[in-house]
Amino acid sequence: MEKKFVASVVCMLSFVSLFSGCVNVPKELTQFSIYSFEGEPGAIKRGESTNLSWVVISATTVSINNGIGTVALSGHRIVFPTQNTTYILTASNATMTKSASVTIIVNKASNESEEPTEISIASFESTPSIIDMGASANLSWVVTGATSVSIDHGIGSVALSGHRIVLPTVTTTYTLTASNAFTSKQASVMIQIRTEPSLPQVTPNIACTTDSILDKITIITADVDIRWDDITITTNPTNTWRIYYNGGSTALPENSYPNNAAVVVTAGDYIFLSGGSVGNVLVTLRYEPTNSLLGSWTINV
Repeated sequence: MEKKFVASVVCMLSFVSLFSGCVNVPKELTQFSIYSFEGEPGAIKRGESTNLSWVVISATTVSINNGIGTVALSGHRIVFPTQNTTYILTASNATMTKSASVTIIVNKASNESEEPTEISIASFESTPSIIDMGASANLSWVVTGATSVSIDHGIGSVALSGHRIVLPTVTTTYTLTASNAFTSKQASVMIQIRTEPSLPQVTPNIACTTDSILDKITIITADVDIRWDDITITTNPTNTWRIYYNGGSTALPENSYPNNAAVVVTAGDYIFLSGGSVGNVLVTLRYEPTNSLLGSWTINV
């Protein structure tokens, strides 16, 4: 009888509030509160259900854990817990949050054994465990005592024992999860993708001569893998410079590098100091990929 009265009051609160000057509404039914939250029955056998019911006053949001989520201010929900479970109702408004809980006791069914079945993951492995890019591996497993077995990365539910061919494109850890009504266990195996070891970057060699009469530094020899775009040129004191490449036949604007990254440094190319400081100028060439010094030369301009 009390529940029917409370439900009626909840439904009429908004209407009564319009005439609050004429009707005396009980204070406990207008303030933010969790009026009731209970499960009936409070003890069940495994496989049976219980009915959760609740009444909340003046909240803006109400939710219940264990996968139920957001609910109305009042209502009920049939649930089927498989083990002792505590349900927590959380109610909030603009200024505060309140919670209430109810625990449902789950007893074993009459046809269940006295002791829970133990899960054993006898094996979960990959053959091979290291593969080349594009190759496959064979996952295999043996599980006992579980009612469900699944493997992640899109494989999903599988039998208690079996195998599956997989083709990972990156090093991947596969996790097997085995469960029954009492517990669950996991096992993992990693499949590695074999990669070619990267060769360390080596600073190339370059040799130059200086000409203080023509104010230039000329390339005598250079390794084939040096490109002008991979070189940083600095001068001390500051001096403008111009690159002449293609054996010195093509000139670039002052203090600029080729737009074509394929332009390589070849014998006969030179750096011309085109103006600025007068006297000894230290010209330094640095190889950008390794941030290493190619060399430095002093020229009197």
